[in-house]
Amino acid sequence: MNYRYTIKVLGDPKFYNNAVVFATEAEAVSAAICKATLWTLAEDWQVEETSDPANYGFEDGQLVPLKENA
Repeated sequence: MNYRYTIKVLGDPKFYNNAVVFATEAEAVSAAICKATLWTLAEDWQVEETSDPANYGFEDGQLVPLKENA
């Protein structure tokens, strides 16, 4: 199972994601915290499991695209 973060903005009851998927829950949590602190209207965030393939890592505070397997 892989993980994605979702963010809720002020005044909107829904959570939204941006198609960024991580292989680990820890990466998703770190990326969510980083993203939520950058958005001025972020009200809440959460991490959810997904069966979508991982397409990013999170290292040193940066999103790192994963290379596709050849």
